[in-house]
Amino acid sequence: MSQTLSINVPDQLLDRLHRLARASDRPVEELVVSALDESVPRPPPNLPQEICEELSLLETLSNRDLVEVAQSTLKADEVPSLYQPGDVTDRSALRKAYALVLLKWRGRPLPELDRLAG
Repeated sequence: MSQTLSINVPDQLLDRLHRLARASDRPVEELVVSALDESVPRPPPNLPQEICEELSLLETLSNRDLVEVAQSTLKADEVPSLYQPGDVTDRSALRKAYALVLLKWRGRPLPELDRLAG
């Protein structure tokens, strides 16, 4: 399924898109969809569905909440005594990494996370 989205594109960008489309023998629309698909964040594709859904929920958080996720630490009782792939430490790392990806995509400079939280 697909939907139509109408947007205003600056002339210079549209000219570049037309040149690239001619050079690659592809429709402009295909180039734009491909560029959007590559640039919009999404959870890594090889994760279990449950974890992908958990990460996707981060997309709805405010910047402040994403900063909190990115700066979170596990409590001692949350860390398993023996590491198993996919355990809570992996999930925590994935959540933190995806929160940072989302913040960066939203235009937040990552070195200033401490300032954003305050």
